[in-house]
Amino acid sequence: MKQGPLLVDVYRGDHVESTHQVEAVVMDVQGKVVESYGDPSRLVFPRSSIKMPQALVLLESGAAEKFALSQKCISLACASHNGEKIHTEEVQSWLQKIGLSVSNFECGSHFPYDEDTKFEMIRNRVAATAIHNNCSGKHSGLLTTSVHLKENPKGYAKYDHPAQVRLRQTLGELAAINYDQAPWGVDGCGIPTYAIPLEKFALTWAAFLDESSASKFSAIRKESLRKILQAVQAEPEMISGTKGLCSRVVQVSQGRAFAKTGAEGVYAGLVPGQGLAMALKVVDGGTRAAELAAVHLLQKHKGLTPEEAQSVKPLTTATIKNWAGEVVGHMGIR
Repeated sequence: MKQGPLLVDVYRGDHVESTHQVEAVVMDVQGKVVESYGDPSRLVFPRSSIKMPQALVLLESGAAEKFALSQKCISLACASHNGEKIHTEEVQSWLQKIGLSVSNFECGSHFPYDEDTKFEMIRNRVAATAIHNNCSGKHSGLLTTSVHLKENPKGYAKYDHPAQVRLRQTLGELAAINYDQAPWGVDGCGIPTYAIPLEKFALTWAAFLDESSASKFSAIRKESLRKILQAVQAEPEMISGTKGLCSRVVQVSQGRAFAKTGAEGVYAGLVPGQGLAMALKVVDGGTRAAELAAVHLLQKHKGLTPEEAQSVKPLTTATIKNWAGEVVGHMGIR
């Protein structure tokens, strides 16, 4: 069922101040689009919302097994984490396990997104390093695979490094497209990011659905996909943080729903019990609209109950407050 884009209205008082357009695709286990909003063929950069599929290489290569990586590490490989100590300490331990250090990271550094952690570091005059980068878990996974395969990890973030060639091959198989022909740019963390049709991005996520993977993929791939979902379900706080929306969705639904954010208003998700995968893009790149749209679609397709959806909304900007803490507006979706 194809429709116009979802519209997220931003109210100040009772008047609409702004409106975001959201294009979205909901797909079943057979790869059939069951619902779409806007243009499902729109080219989008999935950004960080493709991290769970990217983690497949870490498991399929045998690297995760070689280094006996815990479920925390596998969940971190999928993460856009907030830089809390639960994340950075795990990344540090992981690097030691594979015989590398923070100097091997090519993702750059920034202060943690978690404000309590950031302000504590500032008070203690602790400088941010690449370990605090929200993508350091993904980069740990890329380095681990290169070490396991006895490659020189230097330049692992570059387009022509074997680590990136593997990613293109794997992601192309999931999406049934040739990633070598996809337009590309450089993501915030330094690795290539590729523009693919929104419906192909939803198809990528549909690979995690049991019935889908059972018919199309090898036993190793099916098992790797299953382990990624199990790790995120077992260690949801690693994928974003103690105050992160993606983590909270998994927690409150007890694994009935998965969500993964990406920069510039991209979100992806799963409702495994309903055999559904979804992907969305806010046309203007607004994260606040993406969060609300993701929660809306997960609730609509029974990944979240109305009560669960309501419980995670405080982690979005659905309620608008001024600096005095007074409610001055809200966001709604239609």
